[in-house]
Amino acid sequence: MRNPINSNIARLRAFGFTSLIVLLTGAVLASAATPPAVSIASIDRIEWKNNRATLDLTLDVANPSGVDVQLSSLKFHCVFGGTANATGESRSAVTVPSNDHASVPVRLTVSGDSLVALVILASNSTALDYRLEGTAELGPMGLEVPFARTGRISLPH
Repeated sequence: MRNPINSNIARLRAFGFTSLIVLLTGAVLASAATPPAVSIASIDRIEWKNNRATLDLTLDVANPSGVDVQLSSLKFHCVFGGTANATGESRSAVTVPSNDHASVPVRLTVSGDSLVALVILASNSTALDYRLEGTAELGPMGLEVPFARTGRISLPH
């Protein structure tokens, strides 16, 4: 016959261990959910073709959290000079070390009215103001963390 006291102690230990695991997992996910600092590191190439422009960019992703973060993708909207709109998405997963940076190549396509605005902006300046807004998909569970950034970037020669 089983001792009910020992059985209850075993259940309490199991519950305590499970609770500890859940708390630790939550703490790791919460620190990994710290919004990354995403900015445009460089405009590597602009190709003007027919009625569109293709921009190859390198994004700098800073990980301010205390744990390495697997970045599955970045999905974002970019506005250049307040008028030229584009959307983009990274295509490959990158691990960003804790308290460090990683470079993420992306490609944007600009067409229509935004293309006209971009042509005017690019022909009148050596740099562009930009605003990025989007989400970073983190880890194997696909946790989506929003980010936003404004800045200024030099145009390629």
